[in-house]
Amino acid sequence: MGAYADPARESLLHVDLAVELRPRLDDPLEQRKAEQRLHDAARDRGERQRVLDMGGYGHWRTRLALAGRSKVVRLFRSAQGVEGRVLFEEERELTVSTTATVPYQRPVEVPLTSCSWCGRQGEAARVAQRGAPLASSPVGLCEQCLSLGWADDLQSQGSADVWPWGAVRRLRTSLAEEPMHSSGCALCGREDAVEQPWWPGDHRDGSGRGEPVVLRLCDVCPGLLELADAPGRDGMWCTRHEHACMVGMRALLWRRAGVEEVPPSARKARKRPRLTALHRDVLARVEDHGALSAVDLACAPISQNHQDSRWWMVRLAHLFDHCLIAEVRDGGKEARGLVRATSNLERDLAAQLDALHQSGPVWDGERVLEPAPPPGWTELRDKAGQEAIRLDRKALRRRADHPVPQVDRGRWG
Repeated sequence: MGAYADPARESLLHVDLAVELRPRLDDPLEQRKAEQRLHDAARDRGERQRVLDMGGYGHWRTRLALAGRSKVVRLFRSAQGVEGRVLFEEERELTVSTTATVPYQRPVEVPLTSCSWCGRQGEAARVAQRGAPLASSPVGLCEQCLSLGWADDLQSQGSADVWPWGAVRRLRTSLAEEPMHSSGCALCGREDAVEQPWWPGDHRDGSGRGEPVVLRLCDVCPGLLELADAPGRDGMWCTRHEHACMVGMRALLWRRAGVEEVPPSARKARKRPRLTALHRDVLARVEDHGALSAVDLACAPISQNHQDSRWWMVRLAHLFDHCLIAEVRDGGKEARGLVRATSNLERDLAAQLDALHQSGPVWDGERVLEPAPPPGWTELRDKAGQEAIRLDRKALRRRADHPVPQVDRGRWG
């Protein structure tokens, strides 16, 4: 149905299929047993984290198979009441008869009695690498360490709603007063640990609201606790530090348990969003006025009543993804929230920097460390910084000479 069934349509845009599902087995009791076995097998593979409603797991898998993971097949619940011409209808009887089986019993989940990271005795939920069997995993984490090490490629037997912030903030204070281990790292007990002041990374720049915390920590645990080794660390450094510590934590867990580490699956690079005429018009306005913000766009005459500053921030994000604009940083507090257009030289320098070296901590297979940049990288970074400062000042001067026209809008404008 749809465009495929419309004779007046010259080009085929997509195919719409209406599908109605029925039970596979004729006995409702046996059907429930089969669905429960599928449900528990999927839970052991960790698919529960990817499917919110596991009660409809069978339907979800069936519809996924029918669609063939294709982006050009649309499935509807039923063909009844469909508007427009229906090309064809087909009904197949796929229900099969079954014989009675023994009552189904759900596999018993036996929790581990000690945490594989902090070493404390107590109930620990089994964790496994993504794609590995969960029920037989020898690695378990207590609720606290599960929150600290939560990541996409770690599947858990426990709750899907793991919120790390509370555990992180409680541990910062409690570990300083009463370490979990008398020697080594205060959190995990590893021998290679150093006592020093650590700065909270609440604001991703090392400028936490409290005083530095003095703790004896290894090279992995600071990232789990969102702590930086020096004040003033920028957001990119803190993000790379936490990611490296997460990778190190998982590698050590598998190594201690003698489990072979599963290589992460290759993920496709995220496709950059398509630039439309509107995005190019916004870029032209940024170049015309030198520097502007989402609030400026919301107050401009081109903006409609429903296009508030949040709406324009999404449009600007497209330009950020294409590296066509950058934040104005060399203008003090007055330049906060302003963006400017980038130059060909600035984009080329940024690409060269990323290809040569990415600053920040990494997990090298043994510990978290920050590799030294190769020769010439510092000079290239300084050159890119000087170009950014030049463009910032030029954009601010042009903004002063070409002010952004404004129309009185609501509170978000």
